[in-house]
Amino acid sequence: MQEFQERKRIRKIIYSRNMLIFLTIILAFLIFSVVKVYVKSRAAILKNDEAKKELADLEKRKSELGNEIARLETEFGAEEELREKFNVGKPGENILVIVDKEQENAKIEQNSGVSVFLSGFWQKIKNIFERN
Repeated sequence: MQEFQERKRIRKIIYSRNMLIFLTIILAFLIFSVVKVYVKSRAAILKNDEAKKELADLEKRKSELGNEIARLETEFGAEEELREKFNVGKPGENILVIVDKEQENAKIEQNSGVSVFLSGFWQKIKNIFERN
């Protein structure tokens, strides 16, 4: 009988209101912790995906730069780059510049306006000194 009463006493403690409140609080803390870990896990997965994409982009850029370096190491590639960047030619070469007619007319009109002003100004100065 004493064994029976001891079991009853243990059940009474386990099923008491205080114990249920205590277990509910512990369960709430565990759920909160799990949610917090889940959010951090999702953020880590997103950062990992972003880092993989950036790594792929950098590897692609590395291969492009390697190809460009290989092209520049050849004589033809270096010459092409020099001609493009610095507008130079080999000794004895002539450079032919083709200008659109519209651009040429605009340049002439632009220069003629400035030259008319300067020549008129110079003429006035000459007239001042010729009178004296």
